[in-house]
Amino acid sequence: MFGNKCGKCGKNVRKSYDFCPSCGNNLGKLNIDDYGFLGKDDMDDLDMKLPFGFNMLFKPLLKELQKQMVELDKELKKESKDGKKSNIGHTNFSIHIKAPGQKPIKLTTSDFPGMISQNDSINKSRNANAQTLVLPKISRDLIDKSKDFPRKEPETSVRRLADKIVYELSVPGVPSLSGINIRQLDSAFEVKAVAKKEVFNKSISINLPLVNYYFANDKLVLEFLND
Repeated sequence: MFGNKCGKCGKNVRKSYDFCPSCGNNLGKLNIDDYGFLGKDDMDDLDMKLPFGFNMLFKPLLKELQKQMVELDKELKKESKDGKKSNIGHTNFSIHIKAPGQKPIKLTTSDFPGMISQNDSINKSRNANAQTLVLPKISRDLIDKSKDFPRKEPETSVRRLADKIVYELSVPGVPSLSGINIRQLDSAFEVKAVAKKEVFNKSISINLPLVNYYFANDKLVLEFLND
């Protein structure tokens, strides 16, 4: 009649039982791979010592939770492989567990604070780079030398890419970045470029982090992160 003993409380249990009716211990024979990202220790944490009536209530909940966690782990592994190919992470999820006659319980990513999506990590890294980006400044001598130069606005082109917005400012006559000043304001960037006989001034109204800039072929290129 009783073919096994519970490894947790030592009580006799039937071979067909998935859970011990006395202590609620999980008796299922899950393979190590079936524990998924939870791990065996975390699955054991689901085994709670509760009164008999509560165990009968929580048994289907725990069983359904384990089932959905195994399925979830398979999905995460699949998306992880796809994410490496497309450089996009997808770890947001929600699951529902329900006992007969009870209201379903919904768990989402926010209920698992230890899990951070790959996109979040990428965005945090990019924002950190934007915060540490050193902007070029014009020397005081060059400012004094160019104070009487005529001012003009440079020709500007804008390109919108998947993850950034690129501004190209045409500043002919500017020798290098040493003749360029970039200043960040509250919701704009102010650019000043000193050429041989004129000064280019440009105000870019944009509230996005500047992640990169470079100067080549008489053009100043500014790259802004587009979330």
